[in-house]
Amino acid sequence: MNRAIEYLRGSRPARLILIAVAAVGIILLLAWAFEESRKEAALEAERERPVPIPLRATYENGRPIVRVDAATQRRNGIIVTPVEAASAVAPIRAFARVVDVARLTDLNNNYETSRASVAAAEAKAAASRAAAERARLLYRDAQNFSLAQLQSAEATWRADEAAAASARAQLDANTALIRQEFGMAFRPGATLVASLAQRRSVLIQVTAPPGVAGVSAPSAVQLESDTGVRTSARLVSAAAQVDPRIQGYSFYYVAAASSGLLPGMNLLALLPGSRTVSGALVPETTIVSWQGRSWLYRLVGPEAFERIEVPSELQASEGGSIVPGLAAGTRVVTQGAQLLLSEEMRSQIQVGENKE
Repeated sequence: MNRAIEYLRGSRPARLILIAVAAVGIILLLAWAFEESRKEAALEAERERPVPIPLRATYENGRPIVRVDAATQRRNGIIVTPVEAASAVAPIRAFARVVDVARLTDLNNNYETSRASVAAAEAKAAASRAAAERARLLYRDAQNFSLAQLQSAEATWRADEAAAASARAQLDANTALIRQEFGMAFRPGATLVASLAQRRSVLIQVTAPPGVAGVSAPSAVQLESDTGVRTSARLVSAAAQVDPRIQGYSFYYVAAASSGLLPGMNLLALLPGSRTVSGALVPETTIVSWQGRSWLYRLVGPEAFERIEVPSELQASEGGSIVPGLAAGTRVVTQGAQLLLSEEMRSQIQVGENKE
């Protein structure tokens, strides 16, 4: 055996055979590796290829229609329910703003200063009056007090009385100014005014839309800001002045400062109204939002749903919202409406991609 190996090593033809066999093996190995790499790339491409989704959303006569077969409806929990007629008194959507009470604080401070001035002036007038009385007695008894001294004491008393009257007039003027600008409920020095001045409470002016007459103010209202802040406020009184931007009936409310409301914020409030809204009652899950508007889906065929717009200002009622103009008995999607909207939007995106 050793001799055979030695023979091959020493033989030129044998060496060529070994080299050829090794070359063939390397080529076969490289070919196998290339084929495996190609298969792996094909599998990866297949995995990344989007799964085709059947287009279910179409426009028929300009109406958005979503078609979903019965099996898919059951699998995704899409429920269709006939609606019932309902009506309710629509509230008045009132404008509200958080009032800057800096002016009220200044007026209240002026009132407190005037009240202190009145106290000081009256005390001084009382002392000078007593001095004038003593001077009069001394002058009458024994002429131990000169007439000039008596006249001087009485003049001082009269001057102090006049100063006290002036201080009281200023105090009354400050009181009247507060009531003229804010109303009779804002009594200077009262707990309400102090709470507002110390920022423990915030003052809110609620104004009904122009032209709305006979507005009654509830004892409490729910307020909502554009930023989503919600809070309740209690009635103080009718406002002494209207909001110059709106020119409607106004009322003052107060809310806790912890509510997060800040001076200058615009709010929405609901006031009792007299207009009756008639339509159909739908659960909250029926309404979906898209592009800043409200929509619902109604059944127009066994497997077809039409998206229709509903007024954004829906009247809330027990069990849902009243949709004006929606006929009783209309079959609408009460569960799964968001899935239909997503399917419609996805189909539109796919159509756009196919066009490209």
